Amino acid sequence: MSKEQFMEGLGKSLAGKVDDNEYRSQMEFYSSYISSEIAAGKSEEEVVSALGDPRLIAKTILQTYSLKDDPIKRQYRESNSGAYGRNEDDYYEKREDGTHRVKRILRIILLVIIMLSVFAFVSRVLVAAIPFLLTLIVVWSIVRIIYQFMNR
Repeated sequence: MSKEQFMEGLGKSLAGKVDDNEYRSQMEFYSSYISSEIAAGKSEEEVVSALGDPRLIAKTILQTYSLKDDPIKRQYRESNSGAYGRNEDDYYEKREDGTHRVKRILRIILLVIIMLSVFAFVSRVLVAAIPFLLTLIVVWSIVRIIYQFMNR
């Protein structure tokens, strides 16, 4: 799957289910993450495959988003908007900051899991390639010695 296909799948899964700020934030995050991993030398398919299905990622985002946008809390805030004045607004702003921290922590955990997966994959490839490379070096050295011996 390409970056474009991944982003399209994620966008379709989130469209109309989160507000515009959340949508833009998530799309920018994943686009930026994929681009930075590609810039670090990984292939587009490798990065996207490590992320997994964009619909599952969207489902996780929507679950986290639904916790942030609790309709009961919103209804209470709207019905009592004048009763507590600015202090109530401060209370809800602080609570929303807490959800942003949770979201950031979840992103960091996801990034660590992805990085560990990529590291495990790369290390497996290297372990598999080392015997082949050593054999290739030994054969090349022997051929070179024989060639030099024959040209004397």
